[in-house]
Amino acid sequence: KDSTAQTKSIYINHLKPMGDLAFQYITPTAWTNFLAEKDISEFTAKKIVSVLSEIYRYSVRYDLIGSDITPKIQICSKKGKKTLHRAFSPEELKKVWEDNDKIVLSMIYTGLRCGEYLALAPNDIKDNVIYVRESKTDAGKREIPIPSFIDFTLFKGSRFQLQNKIKKYSHLTHDTRHTYISLLVEAGVDTRIVKKLCGHITN
Repeated sequence: KDSTAQTKSIYINHLKPMGDLAFQYITPTAWTNFLAEKDISEFTAKKIVSVLSEIYRYSVRYDLIGSDITPKIQICSKKGKKTLHRAFSPEELKKVWEDNDKIVLSMIYTGLRCGEYLALAPNDIKDNVIYVRESKTDAGKREIPIPSFIDFTLFKGSRFQLQNKIKKYSHLTHDTRHTYISLLVEAGVDTRIVKKLCGHITN
């Protein structure tokens, strides 16, 4: 998928500074030190190692190197072990409305994951209902009603461009989901319905 290729290209770009070294001679310690020096979260570091592992497995398959050393790489990022997410405050939400930022409002009031939002096509929307057909979990395949007070808009750019649109409000893309959940809970929506709308497993 285009969205998958765009996402992986972001992590591959992080590897470029190592491009002048002979790949087969880079040690696990060198990779560990390289990641430790980068100003990235643990989540991003793990994604980089995941892409790196694909490269190693490919290289082993075609006898370019002897083994996959990625299991020996230690993740120690400067930004700590967790990326903290937070909902938009009432003041921040007011700012999004003042900007009439239809993209950010579309994410906040539907609780779509970044990948789900980017994968949507016009035929996934009917009678003001979003039919999520592509998600990272089976529970994620769901129906989401579009609130009548927003002008739901599809996004035609890349994941990186979407992240930047939300970053201008000093937030991460996943913060829109936290905001959606907070708004539902504040409105008194049943917990089971909240989970279903967000694509979480319900008991």
